Amino acid sequence: MKDASSTDVVVHRGRVLSTHYQCGDAYAFDADTMESLGPEPWVPQDTGISAHPKVCARTGELHYFRYGKAAPYLHYGVVDARGERVHDVAIPLPGPRLPHDMAMSERFVVFNDFPIFWDPALLARGIHRPRWDPAMPSRFAVLPRRAGPTRCGGSRPPRPTSSTSPTPSRTATSSCSTATPSATRCRARSSTARRVRLAHAPGRPRQPAAVLAPLADEPATGACREEDLSPTLTEFPTIDPRVAGVRNRHCGR
Repeated sequence: MKDASSTDVVVHRGRVLSTHYQCGDAYAFDADTMESLGPEPWVPQDTGISAHPKVCARTGELHYFRYGKAAPYLHYGVVDARGERVHDVAIPLPGPRLPHDMAMSERFVVFNDFPIFWDPALLARGIHRPRWDPAMPSRFAVLPRRAGPTRCGGSRPPRPTSSTSPTPSRTATSSCSTATPSATRCRARSSTARRVRLAHAPGRPRQPAAVLAPLADEPATGACREEDLSPTLTEFPTIDPRVAGVRNRHCGR
């Protein structure tokens, strides 16, 4: 969709990869000299890949996602430690979305379907203006690594929800039918006003800002428990790649 390659950098196979949040090529650079090595050949050319792919220190794999304006709108893929694309499956969504990031644990990958995306009516006219839909829930798809295609669909009336929503809301739940037995459910989550704090600096007006609040999922009941990780105002935290994807006190699965 856009290929500025200016959002994120990761290191995979000793090569620095720069990527963009609205998808495009992954540009490689020598990690020692920063010499340009050109775009990575494994990147799918229909959409490119999004910024924020995750590299597993244990396997050397790079896990990525990519999205676009044509169905099925979202894909999940894996590149092995040799630089070969070994996995790429669709995660069908109701329409074009702006997921921006993904998460990864030792056994699972997590994707989101949030209620802020391009206004469909304006997009049909070629205008890319994001719009928040307060009637939609936020949904998370949790898949085993290298899982098959997943199909998500809401089963209850949606309620407003956001991980940084200033308005309290009740929990909403969605169902997810899967193409493989190993793929897990996709649920909508709610949040509370305490996820947002007011930040201010001398001489500047008070502004809303987000704090870290992990969501602890209970697969047996479908419940979701919010926890406080840090009161520090944070915009976009990054997990240390040396521990990303392994068991730790914040990620038990």
